[in-house]
Parts: sequence; structure tokens; C-alpha cells
Amino acid sequence: QLLLMSRGIEDILEAERAPLSELFEQFYAAIVEDDRPAFLDSIAAAAENCAEWSHDFRLHIPNGTPKWVRGNSIPEAPRADGSIIFNGLIQDITAARNLSVKLSYQAQTDTLTGLVNRRSFEEHLHKVLESVDKTRSDVVLAYLDLDQFKVINDTCGHNAGDDLLRQLATLLASLLRSNDLLARLGGDEFGILMTSASMPQAH
Repeated sequence: QLLLMSRGIEDILEAERAPLSELFEQFYAAIVEDDRPAFLDSIAAAAENCAEWSHDFRLHIPNGTPKWVRGNSIPEAPRADGSIIFNGLIQDITAARNLSVKLSYQAQTDTLTGLVNRRSFEEHLHKVLESVDKTRSDVVLAYLDLDQFKVINDTCGHNAGDDLLRQLATLLASLLRSNDLLARLGGDEFGILMTSASMPQAH
């Protein structure tokens, strides 16, 4: 049972002012449908164990993209009738979430070509190699580099060299399957990881 909800939730929902009696219904209706089961389960688990509640979920915003919010609440000591009151808050964490996604993307992506970078490629390679013993599937690892690439940079400039790398990345990606992994390992070096592919298929 909801005892009180602050009108600050209206700011998060970007909704028009509504009677307090309708505020929770408005809030619950805004929860993205795919997020509702986990939202309800998290609340039920916190209530059952009289434990702190913390959960991230999305809210539909009128004429906008969903917002990420975080709910936090702390239970008071059980009352004489066995009921428990939770005091908490809902925070808009959209900006922090977007920043986290951006930083994660930058950590895994080569900024010049948009391909996977060396670090992410090596992590994926290790996971694939660990699974090979179980799946017994064929894996092909290819390494490519450009001959005389330094000459292009020295004679035509680094901008021309960068353009060439971007064009090569686009060309290589167009020749691979959707489940193949193409990465720029650094400089003029590229790596290709092909799972469930034999050598003849790789050629």
C-alpha cells in the first residue's frame, strides 16, 4: 500500500499535475512494460526480507525517449501489526546511465574506424577460445596489416592515411558475415575472428 508519493515524481514524468490519489497509477503506468515484472519482484523481495530496496528501471516520457530512474528505500522496524513502512526516493539517472554507456562504448571501440578495439577483441577472443573445448567448433583468427602504410602517411599526410583506414574498415566489414568480428588492433593492423568457420570458408 502506498502511503505518500511526492509531487517531485511529476517532474521526472514530465506530466501535468494530477490528484495525489492518481499519482501512483500514473507512475506505474509509465514504467516500461518489459521492466514491470522485475520492478514488482524487487519490491516483493525487499518486503519479504525487510531489506533495503534498490532497483533501476525505465519510465515512458510523453513525446520523448524513456528515462532511466533508480528507486531506493530503507525499511523501518516492523510495526505492532506486522506491517513495514519503507521510506525511499526515485532519482532520474538518465544522464549518468547515458554517460556510462558512452564510456563503455569508447572503451571497446576504435575511435577512427568505429570497429572493435584491441582490448575488446582480445577479451572476445579469450571467451571464444574457452568455449572451443566445449563446442569443438572451428575458429579462424586472421591478422592483416598494410604494407608501406608509412609511405602513405609520409607522402600524402595523416588525414589521407586515416581516410584509407576508414575505407579499408568499411570494405572488410562488407566482406564478412554478421557473426564475424573485425577489429582495428592499432596503426595499420586489423584482426578478424571467425567462429564456426573452416579454413576453406575463411578463404
